[in-house]
Amino acid sequence: MSRKLKSIGVVAGLTVVSRVLGLVRDQLSSYIFGTTALNSAFATAFRVPNLFRRLLGEGSLTAAFVPTLQQELSARGRASAFVLVNQVCSWLLLVTGVIVALAMVGCAQARLIEGQEERWYLAADLSVILFPYMLLICLAAVLSATLNVLQRFSEGAFSPVLLNLCMIGSLGGAGLHWAETPLGQMHWLCAGVLAGGVLQLALPAVSLWREGWRPGLDLRWTAGVREIAVLMAPGLWGAAIYQVNQLVIQG
Repeated sequence: MSRKLKSIGVVAGLTVVSRVLGLVRDQLSSYIFGTTALNSAFATAFRVPNLFRRLLGEGSLTAAFVPTLQQELSARGRASAFVLVNQVCSWLLLVTGVIVALAMVGCAQARLIEGQEERWYLAADLSVILFPYMLLICLAAVLSATLNVLQRFSEGAFSPVLLNLCMIGSLGGAGLHWAETPLGQMHWLCAGVLAGGVLQLALPAVSLWREGWRPGLDLRWTAGVREIAVLMAPGLWGAAIYQVNQLVIQG
């Protein structure tokens, strides 16, 4: 019982730290960019990969993946469970990789469409930079969910802290000192997002490595993968409608 309480306390504490750092990040961004079209463009560009993260990295996928992984772990042990992790990560890498590539190509052509506001062109330009974050954070979500099944929760709770620290450091440090224009500062902020995504993926990956997991590409369509796909399909449809609706409202 005391171990569970300790885990709850650690997760709650890291969540509070993440929220505070998120507030600092937003205040720093507002201080530097204000209510400019550039700041609005970043908010839109950052929101889109996060939408896919909620669809493909968390939510329906996690809800379907966790019980299936727990069942595999109980029935066949860690070795078989880690095989399932690699299969899910491989399919997720394939799907998100295709989406990211198509999105980057599409956004890169956005300026060919005439008659739009400048902030939409800026959002498309920044999306080309930020879309790879979606791939990193989706994989990180699966690895963090695996750690949760293994009763390790601090890595997932610490993940947003890493992102906020990278964004604050890149914008408040390098962005202010080395960038000569607001657009240059924004590029540093985007670099902070990508650096944060790399760390968010590296943290659970290293922890899982210490638990005995070894990454590998495995695109076999096994019973476990099929079960996860069937379980996540209904929730994915509902979540997609909700997330797209939120994007339209906030955009």
